[in-house]
Amino acid sequence: MKFLLVIPKFAKHGLNYEFPLGLAYISAALKEASYEVHCLNLNHHDWTPDEMIAETIGAIDPDVCATGALSVHYDEAKKIIDAARRAKPSVRTVLGGGLVGSDPKLAFGLLDMDVGVIGEGEETIVELAQAFSDERPLGEVKGIIHAGADGEGMLSPPRNYIRDLDALPRPDYEGFGIEEFLRTQYSINSYELHPVDDPRCLPVISSRSCPYSCTFCYHPTGRVYRQRSLDMFFAELDELVDRYDLNLLAILDELFAMKRDRLIEFCKRIKSYGLQWTVQMHVNAINGEVLDRMKDAGCCYISLGLESFDATVLKSMQKKATPERIEQALNQVYDRKIGIQGNFIFGDAAETEQTIDNTLGWWAVNRKFQISISRLQVYPGTPLYQRALEEGKISNTDGVMPPDNVNMTAIESSHYAYIMSKLMVYRETLTIPGKNLVVEVLDGEDPLRGAIYRVEWDCPRCGAHNLYSPVPLNNPLDHQGFYLSCRSCLSRFNFENTLFPPWIEPRTEEILAEGKALAAQGRNNEAMARYLKLTQISFPKYVLNRPRAVNRANYEIGMLCLPREDMLSLAVLHLGLALRQNVFDPESHLAFALALAWEGCCGGARLHCDMALALAGDGKPLAGELMEPLEARLAAATAEENRRYA
Repeated sequence: MKFLLVIPKFAKHGLNYEFPLGLAYISAALKEASYEVHCLNLNHHDWTPDEMIAETIGAIDPDVCATGALSVHYDEAKKIIDAARRAKPSVRTVLGGGLVGSDPKLAFGLLDMDVGVIGEGEETIVELAQAFSDERPLGEVKGIIHAGADGEGMLSPPRNYIRDLDALPRPDYEGFGIEEFLRTQYSINSYELHPVDDPRCLPVISSRSCPYSCTFCYHPTGRVYRQRSLDMFFAELDELVDRYDLNLLAILDELFAMKRDRLIEFCKRIKSYGLQWTVQMHVNAINGEVLDRMKDAGCCYISLGLESFDATVLKSMQKKATPERIEQALNQVYDRKIGIQGNFIFGDAAETEQTIDNTLGWWAVNRKFQISISRLQVYPGTPLYQRALEEGKISNTDGVMPPDNVNMTAIESSHYAYIMSKLMVYRETLTIPGKNLVVEVLDGEDPLRGAIYRVEWDCPRCGAHNLYSPVPLNNPLDHQGFYLSCRSCLSRFNFENTLFPPWIEPRTEEILAEGKALAAQGRNNEAMARYLKLTQISFPKYVLNRPRAVNRANYEIGMLCLPREDMLSLAVLHLGLALRQNVFDPESHLAFALALAWEGCCGGARLHCDMALALAGDGKPLAGELMEPLEARLAAATAEENRRYA
């Protein structure tokens, strides 16, 4: 029995991606059971998944092609399954991961798989291989979904969770080209890699699942929280450090070290390795003593589950946390100069406009913690997903993957979408600029990333001078800017990427010029039609950049709408779209701020006004036609607030 295991394509060859440990554990389990296993990591090839899978299947002729994915990677998993079926119609296709476990019948109905593995797969895949070899009924294998007599998905009896994690073989990093993964790492790629110039970082786990039951979260490895023994964890770490010369470690536990004694013992043991490491923790596990030990032992970043700063929403989410505890934990981590990664997510069932304002209000005056904001996503397998099904907000029987951008609140849907659009502008454009950036090109090139650079800058928080070298700056996701962490205080700051030239597309420039000429003649409706034509051009899903003329068209639409009270929401929408493509442009911030102020959203207007001033720098004048009415509106709002609370 010959297996081909395929890691989905998460990123273009040469760019950073999160290595999926699950498939590495599956490969190790099959190899330990003496099956022939071939591994294919699509992230390490320029060819399309269809081309690579056809080539590989033609070369090795596998009996089984297997992959795994989360629900968010449905499209990539489908490409693998379909490509395998085209390359060899008789190949057995197996899919695992959260995509299957979260809603097995949905996944089985949507994808051309023979078997779906539900939950942890190390034991299941070996028993499944034996069933394939012996031609036994698949229903005898626990923890899978397979085709019944009528062709519909049939669930076998559930499998118990793996109680003894120490009994599992160590993940097969080598099979999936881990040296290529390490070789393409640069410090600029992600916050986990920021601490050193020559990062060599691997993901590891010390536990599985999580003892909490947050309503928006799904646990792919089951609901029972289990931990590896520290002896086994450090035996594996010894091997990884020796073999791969690691200097960083990404501990990917859903929740790291709930108990104080285990965490302190962990810190004692990892300190001697001289590694810097990152973890995910609940705010209730944070205290000064623990943080001091973690910092001393090399912890450089902690990802904290925050989600909201409103007590009602936190209770609805079953977060088991309070705003007061969140603030205390953040201050404790910040004061010790450990990096913070955290998110506020908006859209829980208990969310109202007031609870959104409560969280945003606190966020606005606590930007130093660098908390990201986003909308809540309703993923299969979560309690919110089940509620959405019960309330008829989504369906899992329509032959398509249900959308994750579901309005679970009582806020009217179009107004909710409008609020979320403003939040996404805040998320993407309210940056925290670093100081005194100097970028210098270095000799030589990376064969995959092109030119490499020396980047120097000063930290606005602690004043430390930072040097990052070498770094590539050509990631399409960074076409506007990039962020880096101060290596002294671990705070993150944003920088404009001036190496990407504007996208000039001649035909769009012509249409924009036509619109401007019409507007200059007072023919605003005709000008609006030209501008809207530009904004309706479609682009591939993963192309984030836009032609300059499209961005400017959004700006012009917003400014045409701005004087009209009945079109203020359109002004906010289009000026927000323009700003998202001009994050470091003071004028775009001022225009968006003015629209917000006219709408009465003065808190957001002040944030963007301050952002424009920060980007413009000392002594640089801002557009008077925007600044003067904005200042007047904000002054009037301030006077009204003072009168109200006097």
